[in-house]
Amino acid sequence: MTSGRSPLDWWKVTWLRRAWKRYASWLEEGIYLILFLIILGLNLWPRPWAVDAWVAEGRLARLRGDRSQALTKWLRAGEYMPETPELWRGMASLAYEAGDYSTVVRALVHLSAYEPLSPTEQRNLAEGYFQTGDKAAAKEIWLELMRDVRVPSTERANLVTHLRQIDLNLARQALHVWLDQVPEDLEALQLGILLFASQNPGRALECFQRASTINARVQNIYQELGEVLAGATRQSGEVADLVRIGQVLGRYGEWDLAQEAFEQVVARVPEYAEGWVLLSEARQQLGQSGLEELETAQTLAPEAVAVRAAWGLYWRRAGQPERALYFYQSLARQFPEEPRWQMELAETYAAMGNVALAVNLYDKAVALAPRDALIWRYYARFALAYGLDLETYALPAARKALELEPENPEALDLMGWITFLSGDAVQGERFLQQALIKDARYMPALLHQAQIWLWQHEWESAHEALVQVVSQSRNPELVAQAQRLLDQYFSRR
Repeated sequence: MTSGRSPLDWWKVTWLRRAWKRYASWLEEGIYLILFLIILGLNLWPRPWAVDAWVAEGRLARLRGDRSQALTKWLRAGEYMPETPELWRGMASLAYEAGDYSTVVRALVHLSAYEPLSPTEQRNLAEGYFQTGDKAAAKEIWLELMRDVRVPSTERANLVTHLRQIDLNLARQALHVWLDQVPEDLEALQLGILLFASQNPGRALECFQRASTINARVQNIYQELGEVLAGATRQSGEVADLVRIGQVLGRYGEWDLAQEAFEQVVARVPEYAEGWVLLSEARQQLGQSGLEELETAQTLAPEAVAVRAAWGLYWRRAGQPERALYFYQSLARQFPEEPRWQMELAETYAAMGNVALAVNLYDKAVALAPRDALIWRYYARFALAYGLDLETYALPAARKALELEPENPEALDLMGWITFLSGDAVQGERFLQQALIKDARYMPALLHQAQIWLWQHEWESAHEALVQVVSQSRNPELVAQAQRLLDQYFSRR
């Protein structure tokens, strides 16, 4: 023991050293454990420290156009922010834009537990229910919206128009609710003229008469249908009335309603070949084939004028004008004094590339019926479609059509668009505005006005008009054209 320490001292020192090392190790492990628990607690209970970051990242993702990433971040944050209405409102809006209807329902149902939904949010919730299969819940909300005094007429009209695309009977039911609540609403009455025409001509006529009293322009717009409705009311239940109603609705561009009328016609008189022709045309106008209906008409009456003419039109639309020519040539030989067959031959030859002959045939058609505004309108459209000189062909034809029918929205629209293309934007826009004053729902005029606004860089007005065409038009070609313009000009705005 050179150190002078006793064995007991040596043992005590050794033990203390070992105890201290053990204590230091425990202390270090304890500190790490405490830090781990603190971090775990911050992230799991009751609200992770990263929640605000998720919200911010969601906003940035939305600005970048990455809706999926934004929704992922916000849904994650929403689990820890159940009482933050603005987050759930933004989530619902974004999900609706993205077409994620299950998230729309989840977000809006959650939001409704904390505060009342706005009419727009209720409409989006109804759409979410419908798209996810709960049609009963959707219908209940839609009808409740029609009773909501906060919803302006324009929004109710848009809702009825939207319901038309889903279920015509549901649209009519919604319109009944609206008219029961506000029987003198002009928007509702004008919709009633159209929607009730084939199902309840008496109610449609009542809407026409009330609306005409409120605004005389309604009588000018729907005069032809009003006369047909008056006749149908006097002779209730006649198939001929349904045919006339459907034909007028088709001329107005209301092909979904025309189709409904013609479906009733062939259901009542299945052996009526022309009824099948009319139904075929309505379905083609709605983007369907129509071939099956045309074949039924062919079986019933192969030599009927209407059936032969329908086949000609069908083949020309199908890109086979040579087959169409057979039908129109035989009809033109059979009825040489009828301008219609000259027009159809003109369109068919033009489709085959012989535009010069088509011009001669159109000249012959207008010579046979110089007071027929419809032929002049077709001539003007033909000249536009085939790039003929505006001053020589399109403008004189459009001017003559307008002279014969100065109150016709179609004639005003055509004159306005051709005038604009001729270089007179101011006068062209005036004609288009007159067309929309005559009929605010005449979608071709609204589309042309939107195109002028695009040319003028009136972006907000153009966007609103194009969205209206896409959401309200029943013409697939117009909808497609408006959607292309939206994609071209606004997809990155």
